[in-house]
Amino acid sequence: MTIRRAKWASAVATAAAVAAAAGVGLVLGAAAQAAPPVAPAPKPSKKPVATKPITGEALPGERLSGGLGPRLDVVFVIDSTGSMGGIIDDGKREMRKIIDTIMSGDPRPDLRVGLVTYRDKGDDYVVKNVPLTRDYVAFDHFLKSIFAGGGGDLPEAVSQGMHVAVSLMNWDLDKNTARMMFLIGDAPAHTDYADGFDFEKEALIARDRKIVIHTIALASYDAELEKQFKRIATITGGTYKVLGPGGGVIGADPGSGTGADGDVYEEHDYSGAAAVAGAPADAPRSGLGRTVTDAIKAEAAKKGTVYAPTPAPATKKKPK
Repeated sequence: MTIRRAKWASAVATAAAVAAAAGVGLVLGAAAQAAPPVAPAPKPSKKPVATKPITGEALPGERLSGGLGPRLDVVFVIDSTGSMGGIIDDGKREMRKIIDTIMSGDPRPDLRVGLVTYRDKGDDYVVKNVPLTRDYVAFDHFLKSIFAGGGGDLPEAVSQGMHVAVSLMNWDLDKNTARMMFLIGDAPAHTDYADGFDFEKEALIARDRKIVIHTIALASYDAELEKQFKRIATITGGTYKVLGPGGGVIGADPGSGTGADGDVYEEHDYSGAAAVAGAPADAPRSGLGRTVTDAIKAEAAKKGTVYAPTPAPATKKKPK
């Protein structure tokens, strides 16, 4: 072989090298064409996002088996700033009693509970939440992890807490499901933040979704709190109630018995030691517990659940 074979081998090698070079060039060109432009990393959203369910929940509109009664979705929205320590402890103590009492009806309601807690900008957090769930143990665990802290100025992030509760919660929007919220606090919403959150706007969205919001104010003699909480309840068809350490009238000095609007606040026992005569020993005892329980039972009763009547308190006969 010699010169001819050597020339032939050389020609083959050269052709292979050219083909290889051309092939690599085509591959790189195709890759360059297919590669999309690198997008800038998205900026973190300042708005809260909905969290995932704790455990396997039924999809909206689905029912669990077992002959359950009416479907009830109940969300608690609670101010957890420093002045709310008593009522938060009250909620921790009473919540399981509330749930057990609601579930004692016949037929037993298909109850889901959720919770949103809010503080204010500059605190450890602005809003935290647990989605609607039937896992009452996990719900209770989350509730017990909340403590009062932060705050500072009087207004709080009420509007942002309502946004999470109304617009980001995993509500069942089925027409046969009752949807209720309890907004509990002692301070009005910030109206000076340019963050897009507005308590009245959220109340209107709640009304459109048929979410009834009951507002519970802790007596603080704050006219703006009263105005806002009444407005939220009125828009959604809920009730407005004031709880305090003793009898009195909102807008007046304690014990004066007078006030411009006549909104009497009800006695509230933060120890949970008070008992209604004739009520079961494990029934909710505080003003908060009884208020919430009565409202949920009334909604369940509208949909067919029957509860054993609470015996009327015995009247003492006056000695002759």
